[in-house]
Amino acid sequence: ASVSMAAMLRRAMSEVQSLADKMEVGVELDVAEDAEVMVNPARMVRALENLVENAIQHSPPAKAVRLRLASARNGGPGLFRCDVIDQGPGFPPEQMERLFAPFFTLRSGGTGLGLTIAKKIVEDCGGTIRLSNGASGGARVSVFLPASGDDGSQLRDRLSEDDDGPK
Repeated sequence: ASVSMAAMLRRAMSEVQSLADKMEVGVELDVAEDAEVMVNPARMVRALENLVENAIQHSPPAKAVRLRLASARNGGPGLFRCDVIDQGPGFPPEQMERLFAPFFTLRSGGTGLGLTIAKKIVEDCGGTIRLSNGASGGARVSVFLPASGDDGSQLRDRLSEDDDGPK
């Protein structure tokens, strides 16, 4: 179904609010531009929940996880980017390749399935997901999705041209 990315982000935020309250971490939404994307809404909300839960669990108390939705500047028309940005320690560079592997976790008590499931859902919807660290610390998970009517294979071609994905 064609559904608003901002609406799915708001739903994911609602689903993780009790965890954020428990961990004393804020969750902020920044929608520069909304996008209608062709996805299974329940599955995409689950993927977004997994990403936001991870960010909350790795953020220090009194800090905030930021969700940002905008068109990808260098991705061409019809490409949207959703970033989940935390203020935690970031991803250890030596572990980046393993973070999507099933059952690999950096968190005590974690299952190691959150990123794996999120990646599968995003790719099933014609998108891609990237991990990076912020220049001043913290982790960033970027989800790139084609807007409704755009071809997912074109998205993958555009992203493969630039290893870091569109800016």
